[in-house]
Amino acid sequence: MKQGTSDKILAHGSLMFIATNLANACNYFFHFAMGRMLGPSSYSELTSLISLFYIFGVPALAIQTVVTKYAATFKAQGQYGKVSYLLFRSMRKLMIYAGVGFVFFVACSKPLASFLKISSIVPVILLGTVVVVGTLLPVGKGVLQGFQSFGYLGIDLIADAFLRLLVAVILVYLGLGVSGAIGAQAIAGIVALAILFIPLRFLFKEKRDSEINSKEIYKYFWPVTISLLCFNVLTQVDIVIVKHFFSSTQAGYYSGAAMMGRIVLFLPMAIVMVMFPKTAEAKVLNRDSRSVLEKSLLAVGLLCGLVTVAYFIFPSFFISILYGAKFVSSAPLVGVFGIAMAFFALLHILIYYHLSIHRFEFLYTLVFFTIMQVLALWFFHNSLAQVVLIMAVNGFILCVVSWLLVYLKGTGVAESGTES
Repeated sequence: MKQGTSDKILAHGSLMFIATNLANACNYFFHFAMGRMLGPSSYSELTSLISLFYIFGVPALAIQTVVTKYAATFKAQGQYGKVSYLLFRSMRKLMIYAGVGFVFFVACSKPLASFLKISSIVPVILLGTVVVVGTLLPVGKGVLQGFQSFGYLGIDLIADAFLRLLVAVILVYLGLGVSGAIGAQAIAGIVALAILFIPLRFLFKEKRDSEINSKEIYKYFWPVTISLLCFNVLTQVDIVIVKHFFSSTQAGYYSGAAMMGRIVLFLPMAIVMVMFPKTAEAKVLNRDSRSVLEKSLLAVGLLCGLVTVAYFIFPSFFISILYGAKFVSSAPLVGVFGIAMAFFALLHILIYYHLSIHRFEFLYTLVFFTIMQVLALWFFHNSLAQVVLIMAVNGFILCVVSWLLVYLKGTGVAESGTES
């Protein structure tokens, strides 16, 4: 890896680390504020709905990954007309998916509310509006990420998270409860979408070049979709299952511990965002990118390890400070949740690395163990501790297998194409 490239990785990584963790701080304060204002029972309703959004929003996230990959490719080749075509064509197609998603949530609001033990269908219907906005946002983010415009991307992430926090606190304070918290996400998303198009406005003037290999892009879309669907199911379905099988109070305690665990999962998110376009660009330029992967895994491992150790030493302290005394029963789950999410954070890096270099053999293992985790959680949930243990064991297995595949399969780069 050339020195200049290493410097850019450090600079971009530092920038995105600051931006994503400021955004994450707002997201965490959103959850901590909602936990205190709503109480364990209503808070479990909110977290189960948000988990559903993450699962149903996978196609949009897949589009972001695909757009990032090809925006990075076209940027490396100086073909900005193709980027313009990709951006606006993706937006048009996703409008259809967004409309279908909204209709689904309206039509299925009663059965979904019943399954999740939510008394009102209003928050479920409002979640449909969040799906509409959340479907369009990733396209613009994907272009900025592919261009490695991390400053603008960071501003958008922070604005989205801050507005979500501010509006949710106001609406819940006014008595709108879970509906207010969900509605705040839609409002913040609309503003974030408008902000995205400020740095991308030059693409409106570009002559759109439709001579792109759509077949290749669609072929890449499906492995990405399967990967992200599996990852989101692995890290979100536990909350939905716990909400269904346990009492509202127990589900609330679990949601508190789960959110603490997701700090470990999302803390190193900036590293994924920086690594992916760089390893994708390295693939186009026929360069070996494993050094980028190794640095990314090391950084993620250190960050997640430090937080997880703190969770084991001071679990009650963190829960009490962030959620209040009502959630102190979550404390025994926090440390093991940290371990589980640390494994999934490492898996996240490995998934994106495989995708960036077009190595899809890992999908067979990923799909198999995702199905196994869902079945294990559905049939073996005698206690909340058992649920978390299943998550940790499955995350460890997937992490090890995905790491081994990197070195068993290599990077597909010709020996002559590696960097000096």
